[in-house]
Amino acid sequence: MVQIRSEKQNGQHVVGAGFHIGDGYVVTARHVVDQGAAVSLLGGPHNWGKKSVRKSFLPSDPAVDLALLETDFNLEAYMTRTTIVGQPPEDKVDHVPIGAHLDDWLGDELVMTKALLMGYPPIPLARGSSDYPLPVAVEAEINAVIDRREAPHPHFVVSTIPRHGFSGGPLISQHDVLLGVLTVSLFLAGQPVELGYAAALSVEPLWNLLHENRVYPASNAEFLREVYDGIEPEQETLR
Repeated sequence: MVQIRSEKQNGQHVVGAGFHIGDGYVVTARHVVDQGAAVSLLGGPHNWGKKSVRKSFLPSDPAVDLALLETDFNLEAYMTRTTIVGQPPEDKVDHVPIGAHLDDWLGDELVMTKALLMGYPPIPLARGSSDYPLPVAVEAEINAVIDRREAPHPHFVVSTIPRHGFSGGPLISQHDVLLGVLTVSLFLAGQPVELGYAAALSVEPLWNLLHENRVYPASNAEFLREVYDGIEPEQETLR
């Protein structure tokens, strides 16, 4: 996880979340980094300090609230110098695996299943330095899968309270794969954001963005090559 801070051209400051999908690539919500924003990334407990954004990738459709950042983020210290009691070293991973639930394959099977949402919402009265952001983890249930009128691709409606700072954070299923990216609070005009429904964009647009830009990060590359490029893993090995 990384905290993403951006300053838009109009002077507006935005704080959101991002997460690592492998090889330095970080995913977040488009509205956190779009519109000519000056972006800075702060790493987590195994990767303190500011991280550099080398390149940004955005979907061609501006209604898709998603962004992919090529960064110098890595978890080498965690992978090579950190021991977790009771966990075999080979079980450690340094990235979030993306789920294989493309739009046409997605029904209501995931409704009422558990999920984990992470982000960086401000906590009132909490003591700490702004240079060491504290990630917040929330257990959630999937309440519904909807099609939004103003945006393409399915969205997961989740049971957590939508708060500023969760934007761009990962929604991870109880099966340890990425379900979606938290992008929006669905609320009626005039109501506070926190009274709306938190909604996460599903993963097909992320797969599309990776494929269009020929980005094959870590273990997520296998699905891209097999489903998008039609290359079986065995064939890839022989080439």
